[in-house]
Amino acid sequence: MRLPAKALFCWTIVILVFFALAHSVFAETTLYRGAGTITTDGNTPYTNLSNCSATDDATCDHVSAPLFANLYFRDFGDFGIPDGSTITYLKIRVTGKANLPAQALFTGASIIGSPILFASNCQAPSDLWTMFALNSPVISTYNVTTPLTVGTLAACFSLANIKSNNFIFRVNYSKSVAWSASIDNFEIAFDYIPAATPTPTPTPAGPEPFLDLPWDYEAQGQTFSEAALSIKSFFDHEYPLLGNLIEPDTVSDTLVKYNGTKTGDFYSSHNGYDYAKLAKVNLGDDVLSAAAGTAELITSCGACGNMIVIDHENGYQTKYMHLLDGSPSISTPGVKVHVNAHQKIGEVGFSGHVEPEGPEGAHIHFGVYQDKNDDGNMGDNVLDGLTDPFGWQSEGPDPWENYSFFYGGIQRSGNKSYYLWKKSLGGTSSNLTSSGGNFSAGRYSIDFPSDAVSQSATIELTPEPIVAPSANLSSVGSTLLATAKDLLGNIITNFPEPFTLTIYFSNIDLSRYNTSTLSIYSSQDGEVWNQELTDIDFINNKATTTIAHFTHFALMAERLDALVPTTTAILSGEQGITNWFKSDVSASLSAQDNDGGLGIDYTMYKLNDEDWQQYLNPLLFSDEGHYKIEFYSVDNDENMEDVKSVEFDIDKTPPEAEIKFNVDTLDVDIIGHDSSGSAEVNVSNLPRKKNSIKVTDQAGNTLELIGKEKERGHNAKVVIESLKYNQDDSIDIDPARLLINYNLDNATLDLRKLTQTFEIRGELKIKLIYSAKTDKTQVITKVKGQGKVKEELSGIRILKLTTENGTLNYSY
Repeated sequence: MRLPAKALFCWTIVILVFFALAHSVFAETTLYRGAGTITTDGNTPYTNLSNCSATDDATCDHVSAPLFANLYFRDFGDFGIPDGSTITYLKIRVTGKANLPAQALFTGASIIGSPILFASNCQAPSDLWTMFALNSPVISTYNVTTPLTVGTLAACFSLANIKSNNFIFRVNYSKSVAWSASIDNFEIAFDYIPAATPTPTPTPAGPEPFLDLPWDYEAQGQTFSEAALSIKSFFDHEYPLLGNLIEPDTVSDTLVKYNGTKTGDFYSSHNGYDYAKLAKVNLGDDVLSAAAGTAELITSCGACGNMIVIDHENGYQTKYMHLLDGSPSISTPGVKVHVNAHQKIGEVGFSGHVEPEGPEGAHIHFGVYQDKNDDGNMGDNVLDGLTDPFGWQSEGPDPWENYSFFYGGIQRSGNKSYYLWKKSLGGTSSNLTSSGGNFSAGRYSIDFPSDAVSQSATIELTPEPIVAPSANLSSVGSTLLATAKDLLGNIITNFPEPFTLTIYFSNIDLSRYNTSTLSIYSSQDGEVWNQELTDIDFINNKATTTIAHFTHFALMAERLDALVPTTTAILSGEQGITNWFKSDVSASLSAQDNDGGLGIDYTMYKLNDEDWQQYLNPLLFSDEGHYKIEFYSVDNDENMEDVKSVEFDIDKTPPEAEIKFNVDTLDVDIIGHDSSGSAEVNVSNLPRKKNSIKVTDQAGNTLELIGKEKERGHNAKVVIESLKYNQDDSIDIDPARLLINYNLDNATLDLRKLTQTFEIRGELKIKLIYSAKTDKTQVITKVKGQGKVKEELSGIRILKLTTENGTLNYSY
């Protein structure tokens, strides 16, 4: 049948509208929840059933025995899924271990029956979940995500059954030979599509959202909302032109976040989002493409470090900076490669400029850029195309969109930001009537009694980023901005009847917090926070308060460890003066956390101008030279001490000596020479009218000259019979004598005549005779087996004896 043109046009419009509406809906994911009721049956039932309701390594156990045993899980509680939602996926997460002769533990689901609870299988036997991941001698995790679109399983997990908890899970195994299993926890969650588009709608009529976060946050047990809002550094809507133009002084200490809040948070002029440990993004973790596209490695931006740029071929480009050296999936700059969504493109690193310097500064810098003029060249919009993927979520004007600046010979303006994440942050907007009602957003739930309002009002719940009002106090997970408006759009701050606010924390790691200080706080401005009277229920992992005002809410606690650790460098070796060594040196870095702290996570060090490395074992140094070690430690609550340093020198070379007559003091000088710059000389008497001349450098290396006692005066004499370096054997030499004789002018006491003689008996004799009258020095040299050699030199010449590697030399 051929449709008339008018009918065909109408159907085309209907189809386009359907797809437009379908693509405007965001997927949501509930928190994982454990079972409230756990039972067992079988030939040898499981024991310790109370142990498999939390992931804590305490398990309910099937001891080694044959035949069958079942473990049942039900009463999972309220998942907070709004009415009218479409359930899309079931997520199962089981932790435990099993020692089985074959196959694996099976998991199935059923509608709850009576008197038999597991009365109606939701799956055929071939469709049961087979948990091979638990076939391990240690506690492991089995994860599975199953679509709930059509069929019996989808009917079992209808929204009505989920809300009434009309379902039960069974872990089953049967074998005629002995087997054992231990289950730590059995948890489930659901993906769903809300019936209505969540609000606030960040930016209407924008491009279709296409981005996901650039790391595997779900593997860390996080929801999109919790991960996305665990932000280290924000996009600055006031002036996001970092490193390109000089920021005006009037805004250099502030930034404006996507929700319109102006703060002094770190750091102003930032042109993207930084995600680090707060978001469970750690050094070496995989960095994933936020969407499919054409990727390219860029290494020409020094501050960016190793950077992957992806053109998503929809007018947008994403950048991933500071990737770990050697980790980018593309090894050659300029080569373009297609990547799929969530494909590994590198690892979290600290290349380029990061703060703090080194591994502690490791993070993902994620930036989004738009080809504003749609010419296919991202380069001409590298500044004015900057975009915030969270959009602009304030009723006031976006300062970045309206900012004007001159760059590259062109007058430019900022860019309009749209919400580009595929998933929503979980905010909701619903009507509150005088009958009251329940409103949920992520981990937050608000119950209004009847007569809380006299006429209908709009309740808007918006998840907000983590806050830290002080170094000691921090929010436990994301926060919530709650607003209410009457029919005329006026803000409602106070209610005539108090309501109940509940914040769940089952998926939050509390190990870094003092749980006795857990409490709900509220703030009118996001800066000053007031503690509310709070009831903490650790069994059901929730915090509850009853209040009558709307504001910014957060569950907060004091950190157990807010003090930085202390690291001490310990140098071991044969030491002279402080930090001068004449031997190999072992450098140990000893880190200590404060009393009551969470312990040391790691210690980093940098040697001279090399890269930062993790300290694992003592460092050994054997080559001579100057060394500088910079170091710091980080504890398990991310407190980092300031960088410290220690410098030392290794000098294994003994000093040498110089002996000569000093015409100013009219005495024989003995001078030490060393590469360290100085050496100390000490003369001491020995038995049998001998003396020791010991030269010691800064590292403690020595040269000792043994000879007869030094004589002074007009007829001075120095006799050397042996040399000894450090602990080496003495080097005997034929006795060498330096003889000095001088006369002074009786009237002026000036030097009139100076005779210097150096002789090695029977081998060498050299004599220098200086006369002040002629101002000349006569040199007479007699070497064994040769005749005398005479020469006359102008001026006074000084005879010097020097040691060198065990020999005694002369010069003048």
